[in-house]
Amino acid sequence: MFNSDELDSAATIDKVGDVADCYHGSGKVTKEILQVGTSKDKPILGSLCRIKYIAYFYDKELFDQTQDGETHDFYLGDVRYIEGLWRGLQEMREGEKAKIKMKKKYAFGRPGEIDKIKFPPGYETGEGRVKITSKSVIFEVELVKFIRRSDVNHNGAMFKQ
Repeated sequence: MFNSDELDSAATIDKVGDVADCYHGSGKVTKEILQVGTSKDKPILGSLCRIKYIAYFYDKELFDQTQDGETHDFYLGDVRYIEGLWRGLQEMREGEKAKIKMKKKYAFGRPGEIDKIKFPPGYETGEGRVKITSKSVIFEVELVKFIRRSDVNHNGAMFKQ
């Protein structure tokens, strides 16, 4: 006899090293599993996500990270955060660690909305901003926890958790 929960567990679906396109193919945003998660579900737009991360450019130059023991909370789809990060998180499971790679357009170089983005310290203006908006980036992320929320009226006024 088999247990249907075991067939649907993250460990039977995901494998370390699996790489997936997270946004319309072509390598715009990709996610590589570094550690398999523990849950079946994945967050959706509007979910509150708690993460730990290290962010760097393709040349391995570090530009942002959460401090030891700290986490960062944000809502998937919030325009203040880079699109590539929340696209990658939508493909993760709770407890999963992954490397999310994104082209500059899906990182800090998002046309038309660049003034809405929350930039890391030291990259808000001047040369730092020019540098970060012109490069592709990598986030090594751990999805610590998420809470699924849905927009009841589809207008951002009321959410159900």
